[in-house]
Amino acid sequence: MVEVNLTARALERLKEKGFKTFKLEVVEETYEWTPCCGIGDACVTVPRVKVKGGEGGLEDVKFHVEGVTIYVEPKLLSMVEGGLTIDVNEFGELDFKGLRLNPSFTIRNY
Repeated sequence: MVEVNLTARALERLKEKGFKTFKLEVVEETYEWTPCCGIGDACVTVPRVKVKGGEGGLEDVKFHVEGVTIYVEPKLLSMVEGGLTIDVNEFGELDFKGLRLNPSFTIRNY
């Protein structure tokens, strides 16, 4: 089973925002086609973690950490290496450590 941890800074940030229950899911951001190295056009798809307030669905895995309930979708759990640590970065945003979030590229030849 995967372990999910919250740092003290992340716990404080979540309490400031009023989150006691939330869901983590993976969304993909796709960037527009752009010329690439004279071989064609490239499109980059980057996975990101999205935080949504409220409870998860039936497939989501439920964790209780420091008085907070976290629902994690199975797709995101499959990207965890070891354990998942939720922290706060220098911009005050939640940061997710222990995830393999690899971008993908699609190349369309000229």
